[in-house]
Amino acid sequence: IYYQRNECFDAMVRITSAIPILERQKAFVFLVVALYLQITILTINGEIKSAEIIMSHLKERVKDIKGSAFEYNIDAMGVRLALYDCNLEYVNEWLAKKAPDENKEFNLMETYGYFVKLRCYLLYDKHLALLALAEQLKFYFELSRRHMDLITIFCIEAMSWYKTGNKDKAFELVDEFLKQAEKYHIYRTIADEGVLMFKLLQEYQKVRGTTPFLTKIIGITRHIAVLYPNYLNISQESNTNFTEMEKDILRLLEQGKTYDEISEIFFISVNTVRYHIKKIYPKLGVTSASQAVFKAKKIGLI
Repeated sequence: IYYQRNECFDAMVRITSAIPILERQKAFVFLVVALYLQITILTINGEIKSAEIIMSHLKERVKDIKGSAFEYNIDAMGVRLALYDCNLEYVNEWLAKKAPDENKEFNLMETYGYFVKLRCYLLYDKHLALLALAEQLKFYFELSRRHMDLITIFCIEAMSWYKTGNKDKAFELVDEFLKQAEKYHIYRTIADEGVLMFKLLQEYQKVRGTTPFLTKIIGITRHIAVLYPNYLNISQESNTNFTEMEKDILRLLEQGKTYDEISEIFFISVNTVRYHIKKIYPKLGVTSASQAVFKAKKIGLI
């Protein structure tokens, strides 16, 4: 409650005093919650290296509570931290190997993982996949009246519509999550989404006008935007300078295709393939095809 109301110092004092007691009592479920909230507060204050150290401790504690929801979501917690730190190699590995698959049996124990996957979809501009997963989650959250989870969904959907240029739809969702957030005194769920949310709220304020609640949230969100300017915001800037042909060639290189095979697929000469690849290298700041594939995957280009 203190954290959501942006009273982060008071929240941290209570967490820090509680952790030794929880350790002694072996109350591991509560301990994991406390440690993760401690990580979150450190992160939003720019102390991400300290947060990473506590994250390692948290992973050790989860071993003591097998069978809980934390077992499903511990890797996703690390990915959320990696998104702030722009460690996209870690993010991509999780997406490839450990992320929950919403197209298989839906498991509400993996709710946190689904939330992190929504943010990955947003980062990499996979907006249709994002909206499909969001609709699945909303069905369950509306039934169970999980208001904070619904606010999170509305926030991510709004950023998705904003990123694709549909500001009217984005503003409708902002109307909804601001109404709910003000009712339940929730600030951080919105503000922690950072730079993309900050841009959205600024434009919303110009069109819809302001309120004391909105003004306060924009101020908190600005702080995260300054600390983590690439959070959920890197792929759009990184991908705009590449032609579709260049992206397709990178995908084929990732699959292990040779220059000759690529030329046959596109009905172009090998020299033309080399010409496209030569244009790709300076855009990615690399000097070889293997480096190009690695960098393109890291920034979500392929």
